[in-house]
Amino acid sequence: MILEVNDIYTSYGLSQILFGISINVDEGECVALLGRNGVGKTTTLRSIMGLTAPTKGSVVYKGNDITGRASFRVAKMGVGFVPEERRIFSDLSVRENLETGRKPAANGANGGKEWTIDRVHEIFPILEGLSDRKGGYLSGGEQQMLTVGRTLMGNPDLLLLDEPSEGLAPLVVRDLSNQIARLKEEGMTILLCEQNAKFATGLSDRAYILEKGQVRFGGTIDELQENEEIRDQYLGL
Repeated sequence: MILEVNDIYTSYGLSQILFGISINVDEGECVALLGRNGVGKTTTLRSIMGLTAPTKGSVVYKGNDITGRASFRVAKMGVGFVPEERRIFSDLSVRENLETGRKPAANGANGGKEWTIDRVHEIFPILEGLSDRKGGYLSGGEQQMLTVGRTLMGNPDLLLLDEPSEGLAPLVVRDLSNQIARLKEEGMTILLCEQNAKFATGLSDRAYILEKGQVRFGGTIDELQENEEIRDQYLGL
C-alpha cells in the first residue's frame, strides 16, 4: 500500500469540508476520486499534499505518517501534485518550466530510471516542438501537458492529478487520456480527481465517489459499472 488516508476531517476556517474520508491506493494503481464540484475531491488531494492539514485522522505514505507535514517535505518524499490551476510560469519557456521541476528521485525510487526532458517528450511529444515558446502563449491543453511534465521532472512515485481534463476540448481530452494511460503502463501510481467520469473510469482500476465530504462508494470500476443506482445517482453514466 503506497497511500492510506484514514478517517480525515478537513476544514477551511469554520467551513467543514471533509467528514471522515478514508481511501487507499496500491502501488501501480490508478484510482479515481469522482463526484460533482464542491464535494471535497480537491480538498482530499490538498490534505494528502499538506496544503490544507486535516484536523483529525491520518495520511500515511509508504508507511510514514505525513499528516500535516509541509507540502515541500511531502514532495521531497515522492508525491507529485498537478493542481487544477496548472500554475505554469508564463514568462519562462517550456524547457525552462520543465527545468524548474527537476529534482532527484526520493531514495533512489523509479527503479533508477529518472525523468528527463527527453523522457517527458516521449510522453508529450508536442512539447518538444514548443521548447522555446513562453508558457503564457500555450493553449490550455499544452499548459496541462506542461504541468504534468514539470511534475514528472520531480520523479514522483505517486502522482496526484486534480481535474486534468477540466476546460479542455474533446480531442485534447482524448490525447491526455492516452498520455496518462502510458504513464500507468510505465508503472506510475496515480490518484485522479475528476468530474468527467467517463474520462476517469477509462483510466482507473478503482474509484471512490464523494458526496458532501464523505465516501459514498468505493470499489473496482467493474463494480461501479454494475451498480446502476450509484451510476445513475452520482455519475449519470
